[in-house]
Amino acid sequence: MGNGIHGHAAKALPITHDTARKLRVDTGLSSAGLGRLVGASGTAVGLWEEGRHAPVGGNRQRYVRALHAAAGFLLELNGGAEYAAARELLAADMRTELTSV
Repeated sequence: MGNGIHGHAAKALPITHDTARKLRVDTGLSSAGLGRLVGASGTAVGLWEEGRHAPVGGNRQRYVRALHAAAGFLLELNGGAEYAAARELLAADMRTELTSV
């Protein structure tokens, strides 16, 4: 577990930082564009992708949902085991979040 930008304990993402970045890049989104979608800055997204900080709270939930959508889009568009695996890991994380509320 890392720390979020504001020092809160952050739950690890279910995929690697490199995979998260790959999903963003492969969909054609800039870090600023993804940041706008999840309510964060492009700088924050960059820090998450570098593993220097982790999203917390609502930012984390929106980030996981956005990455899940990106993986689903890329899977439909291109196929590929990497996208399928990322999508399933992200879906499992979202289900866990729903049951822990």
